[in-house]
Amino acid sequence: PRVERTVFQALSMHPNERPASARDMRDMLIGSRTPLSPVNSDVLIANVSWWSAIQANFVLLGTAAALLLIAVILVLFAPGAPS
Repeated sequence: PRVERTVFQALSMHPNERPASARDMRDMLIGSRTPLSPVNSDVLIANVSWWSAIQANFVLLGTAAALLLIAVILVLFAPGAPS
């Protein structure tokens, strides 16, 4: 948990929540300084089902599938394509 909290704090979005120097980060990892808990720990764990993710990205997935189909057709029916 200590390493995980240190890494999450080092990757914080706002610079004032990150360690100020390498020495501060070392102190959080092996020293006496305790890493802060993430402010919004709910953000780190997303409970999203596959179905809701597919619904939210339906246009993107459809576009990717259409482009893949076009690419396969072009490769298979290109002049001089290996048979």
